[in-house]
Amino acid sequence: MIEVTVTADGLYWFDSVYFGKTLDELVNEMHEYVNEVNGWDINKGKIKKGCYGYETYACIIGFIMEKFKTFHETLKDEDGDVKPLQEIVLKEEWLNEEKMSILVHRAWKKLYVYWRDNKPWMWEGQSKRYKPYNLLGDERRDKHALMSFEDLPLEEKEKDLILAKFLVNFLIKVCQ
Repeated sequence: MIEVTVTADGLYWFDSVYFGKTLDELVNEMHEYVNEVNGWDINKGKIKKGCYGYETYACIIGFIMEKFKTFHETLKDEDGDVKPLQEIVLKEEWLNEEKMSILVHRAWKKLYVYWRDNKPWMWEGQSKRYKPYNLLGDERRDKHALMSFEDLPLEEKEKDLILAKFLVNFLIKVCQ
């Protein structure tokens, strides 16, 4: 079986580098952060490439990092100084956990629908992907995939917010 090196939708390569870290490194750091915040001991260590959880993190990080990379290129003027207006946008749009949660939810929706509809764990002759522990297509997640972040129940918003906090903290380090 071929090692999994890219998300099932082909959009995000695990060796892609975002501000000095590979997507794989960021996925594993996010995984550890989520475990720590939730007080989970069950999922210690690296998360397995090819599983739904890994791809969830990879797609969320990849989606946001690609958008941020494009924005980050506009931050500096010809002297290398951060433009005042861009600094305001950076703080308001990118370093705001609630706004970041909206992007997290958008990325999750795309990934969830892709995995639910395409069932990449069933593909023959492809890289090994694993069947999700909890089957996809349940009423709760299908409903949430149709909702905006603002309309989610509080419990679901909190899940997105945990991931958003990780990403905002990473971007703060990048921008220093």
